[in-house]
Amino acid sequence: MVRLCLCIFILLDVMFSEQANNQAITSPVLKRNNRRNYLSFNDKTYFFGTIFKANYFSALQFCRQQGMHLVSITSHDENERIGHFIKDIGAQDKQFWTSGTNFIEEYQFVWMSTGNYLVYTNWDVGQPSLKNSAGVTENCIDVGFHEAGFTWNDADCGLKLYFICEAYENCPQK
Repeated sequence: MVRLCLCIFILLDVMFSEQANNQAITSPVLKRNNRRNYLSFNDKTYFFGTIFKANYFSALQFCRQQGMHLVSITSHDENERIGHFIKDIGAQDKQFWTSGTNFIEEYQFVWMSTGNYLVYTNWDVGQPSLKNSAGVTENCIDVGFHEAGFTWNDADCGLKLYFICEAYENCPQK
């Protein structure tokens, strides 16, 4: 029974992935962008969603529909390259969702796209704060140019921000 369930899960995952890949090819949003908002770095391709803003959950859904995931930033070099690219496309005044969240434990952030705990971090001064000045809970990580440069901030997941999607060029090895 377990083997049958696993096979069904794998089949559904493959079907969903193929459907998402087909949507990525025909997406009017991605076609219209003319690949200007794409970056390849190391083993990942990134899409910088600057056409519309979305809350965390809509950004997560959009990336999956394109066969991608919200970004997980796992190193200083990756963080720096993303920051430089944001400047290159003239988006340094924008904030972008990542896949980082602390939904599971209040003080423990994870990357939703991989399920891994954050090892590398680049929080802005006073972050994570877990609540904003109005007392609203902040569970989702955005990146952008804050007080200390290109840094991270925890924000209300319901805010509408721009977002960064990523896809591995080859399957990641653990």
